[in-house]
Amino acid sequence: MPSNRYVFYVKSGPPYRFRRVFDDAFTPLTDKACYYKELRTKATMHIVKITYTVPLETVDKFLPAHVEWLHENEEAGRFLAYGRLVPRTGGIIVAKTKDRAELETIIASDPFKLNNVGTYEVFEFQENRSFAAKYGVK
Repeated sequence: MPSNRYVFYVKSGPPYRFRRVFDDAFTPLTDKACYYKELRTKATMHIVKITYTVPLETVDKFLPAHVEWLHENEEAGRFLAYGRLVPRTGGIIVAKTKDRAELETIIASDPFKLNNVGTYEVFEFQENRSFAAKYGVK
């Protein structure tokens, strides 16, 4: 199975109806009427659920360092979204990493993990469609 797959669209006016799939051997045409986009990435998508196991006072003690850790990983392109659960019993992170092992290494450096603030559940999923790609968000 090829590592990447590309879809070739012919711009015949919206909606783009003509589509052909190519593998890594495909050499894209330079015609301005055509373009291609990568369908599958070499990254995997994960949802990380953090559940607090300590009182909120303890959570708040480590929160500034945890937020800094979140921002660093967002700037590096590893975290796409994150936030608190409602009611405040933990949080969710949507991550895109090379593989699960890389994500586990990242999680191991979280101040919440280092100070046993909560438990972590990791769910891997196959991204079929990305709102970021659809709306041009980088």
